[in-house]
Amino acid sequence: MEAGSRSNRRLAQRYRYSKGSRAGFAELRDDTVGPEELKHLLENVQGVIWVAPHKKGSKEMQGNASDGHIQQHNWQVMTQLLASQNKQPLEFEVTLNQHMKPGALVGIRRTVTACFKEPPRGAVGEAWRVLLEAVDHLVLFPNNVQAWSQEAIDVEDSEFAAIAEDEEGEPETRMASPPVARPPSPPMPSRALADWADLAGEGEYLVINLGDFVTQLRPPSNVEAVGWAFGMNHSTGNIGWFPPTFVSGIVNDIL
Repeated sequence: MEAGSRSNRRLAQRYRYSKGSRAGFAELRDDTVGPEELKHLLENVQGVIWVAPHKKGSKEMQGNASDGHIQQHNWQVMTQLLASQNKQPLEFEVTLNQHMKPGALVGIRRTVTACFKEPPRGAVGEAWRVLLEAVDHLVLFPNNVQAWSQEAIDVEDSEFAAIAEDEEGEPETRMASPPVARPPSPPMPSRALADWADLAGEGEYLVINLGDFVTQLRPPSNVEAVGWAFGMNHSTGNIGWFPPTFVSGIVNDIL
């Protein structure tokens, strides 16, 4: 622990959330990391495509206004892995939640916590990877955080293994449990060569602007994609159809 730094997170929740929670956090050494600093750290994590304010708006807009919030508008984070699996982005913030009041540690720097909210199913490992790559050099209790993150990942892996076992049948009726399938390597997004918009206003098409990053995704089932590509615009998080000639480097059957 650094000189002058001391945990001011409540002892009962110093290292982890309650049992069963899939969210995660890492307490940082002091309070110098704010929302913009966290955004910069997240943007520099390998595989992160974009970091943007949460679509639902600020905490005040969601009916959760408080002067105690460090971050009024949480960050949504999209990674190449999430995009390849058509999953929703992760949600991150810095917070003083579950901390002692600042006056309780007179003369000692406060700590803040960088955390992610409940991630999409199957994305616990990716959420922990992004968090630790972003703030690992600032963590107050690195050994505890590493142990908890690995435990959370192992729990989710065991859940998927159990699902695979149920789908295959009882253990005595088959030779062995199949290994848990790992996701394929995520495709790299491509850059839009020009603006394109759905002039008919039908809503199922993807609006793209010059320079936007777009990743092609598997089309909806039972839909024949003739002359069209289906994908996600990482600048907006929206999904829809678009003409592939407007985007560079698009290849078919990438998923």
